[in-house]
Amino acid sequence: MPNEDSNDDSTRPAPPTDPDQARTGVGRCTAKFPNRKDLHAHNVQRHYHVGAGLHPEPFDEGAEHWVTADGGVDDGLMDCYRTNRSLILERYIEGPVESIYSIPVYPGMRVADIADGLGEVYDRQSHAFKINLAFGFVMRHVNTGRYRYFRAYDNVNLLDEPYLISRRSDIAKVIRKLKAMDIMAETSKARPDTKWRLSLLTNIRVKTYSTNFILGTLDEDDAELPVYVKRSQAIVPLDKDPVTFQEYKDELCLFRCLCLYRHGTVDPAKVRELYRRWDAHKNAEDLKELLGGVGTYAGTSKGVQLRELPDFERCFGVNVQMYCLQEDDVTVGVFKSTERYDGTMYVNRYENHCSYIGDFEKYAKKYRCTLCDRMFDHHGTYARHGKTCENKTRYEYPGGFYREQQTIFQQLEEFGIRVPERARTFRGSPFSISKAFYKK
Repeated sequence: MPNEDSNDDSTRPAPPTDPDQARTGVGRCTAKFPNRKDLHAHNVQRHYHVGAGLHPEPFDEGAEHWVTADGGVDDGLMDCYRTNRSLILERYIEGPVESIYSIPVYPGMRVADIADGLGEVYDRQSHAFKINLAFGFVMRHVNTGRYRYFRAYDNVNLLDEPYLISRRSDIAKVIRKLKAMDIMAETSKARPDTKWRLSLLTNIRVKTYSTNFILGTLDEDDAELPVYVKRSQAIVPLDKDPVTFQEYKDELCLFRCLCLYRHGTVDPAKVRELYRRWDAHKNAEDLKELLGGVGTYAGTSKGVQLRELPDFERCFGVNVQMYCLQEDDVTVGVFKSTERYDGTMYVNRYENHCSYIGDFEKYAKKYRCTLCDRMFDHHGTYARHGKTCENKTRYEYPGGFYREQQTIFQQLEEFGIRVPERARTFRGSPFSISKAFYKK
């Protein structure tokens, strides 16, 4: 078995010499392959970029998943596992809003070991977060004996909705949910047909959502905005009062951005009015607890949470496009508006602080997709890519897309029971069809 980490070109699949077979290619190199399986293996082994490195294989020599009880080796399973090694053992992909972590599964792994893995994920977070899990696994076709790796995606999550984790003890409720699950049934949801059987659980994909942090003042450990943000000609920092030069201690930076966008000023009275409008809007929706009371202002406000931005847009009738400018002038998207309104406000986020982007054309030199890490020189190209990114969530429908349902009479005909056309009733009371069967 070739070593996927080797740089020796001899380990690469040889391109077919028959032009009729060279029908499947790779856009990033000139290699050609006779089928999608070989193309996938080449892509994963040679073109999949792993930013944070890989976990070591989670088993000792001789205790691998593919070593049989009599000491033999299941070559098909070994080849499938190591072909997809980069997908299974990738440590993490962290972003400003969403992050993905992988916990490798090994022989004899216990639920307590999964809890330890979730604890390591918890240790990497700085704010409360939501979490969901999905299994990566290998299945075997009962007729052909072929092995296939099923990568964990958002549409095969184990939890019906993400769980909020604000304390380490909250991990216990995720573990209780796992214990109550039928893992065989969960993995069966992803198989193409009943001929595939679960052979091996390979890894647990942990996805975290930083949806519960506050957009407001800077963190205490990082009390000042970085120099590259302050010196940007496109950004109005909004970290200090323009008259007294005192640092803002409240959590109203997003309202100051809106005030500057609408009025060209950060006049305290106008900022206060915008906040009160938001306060009234939230209270009207029975969400007073998010603001800590009615009519609060300045020091006691909890600001605006990231997950509340769609509601913020509805309240003020403005689109909000939020980005995070990094020190190397690369821009990462944080929140993308659905653009339902006429005006658009551009905001830069650093930690929990929002600054106003006054000149978006000068804002950044490069844009990075958080899903695939591709770089773009122009915002328009970056925005178009976001709609077609290959790593974007894909929805799979095991039963197929919508198809017209058979009527009750068509279903009866499949069993040899035919109701005359004149006796068929489709409209009216729920009893119309029943009466049709008993019409004399």
